[in-house]
Amino acid sequence: MIRKIMTFALCVAFLGFSAGANASGRIKPRSSLFLEFSPHVDVVMIGDSITKQGLWSEFVPEIKIANRGVGGDKADQILQRMDTILKTQPKVAYLMVGINDLTHGRSVKKTFDNIVAITEQLQQNDIKVVLQSTLECAREKCQRIFNNKVKRLNAALVKYANRNNIKFIDLNPYLSIETGLNPKYTFDGLHLNGKGYRVWVDRLYAEGITDF
Repeated sequence: MIRKIMTFALCVAFLGFSAGANASGRIKPRSSLFLEFSPHVDVVMIGDSITKQGLWSEFVPEIKIANRGVGGDKADQILQRMDTILKTQPKVAYLMVGINDLTHGRSVKKTFDNIVAITEQLQQNDIKVVLQSTLECAREKCQRIFNNKVKRLNAALVKYANRNNIKFIDLNPYLSIETGLNPKYTFDGLHLNGKGYRVWVDRLYAEGITDF
């Protein structure tokens, strides 16, 4: 029992460290760049460190694309920096967020509500939204409870997307196995490696990322 508790605590510590969350509420250094540099683009990628680490302008060179991923961000933190996203005036926004919320004690409902709020704010600014599934993490890095929450969140997002005619791209069938994120697609159990991004990008092309 003690070993299980220690494993759980180490998992939370790992996730907190890797996410790099700024608990003070101050603007993160990366977000400060967005205040100064916001070129107009076709597509904006919104999310946390999983999005941030993608070389999106190289992954999809045919279009103008902005990377608005920030390490450690939760959905409410994205809401707080929406001005830096809207300044890019994209035609389409691809949103993936939620793992930091769930691994830091946010409820599935609160996380879902904040994702809906982000989506609605984008739509109010005439931006088409594509929701992407929150990725699972590998079991050796996460307790099963986290991936169960991820599945519940994604199920709620699918229903919301279907009701509101919003495209939803589910990446987990391609990146995960029964126990969570496939080890061949991650270097730490949470973030993607090159092969993982290749799978993601291939799905985006298949779903028409260059068509708007």
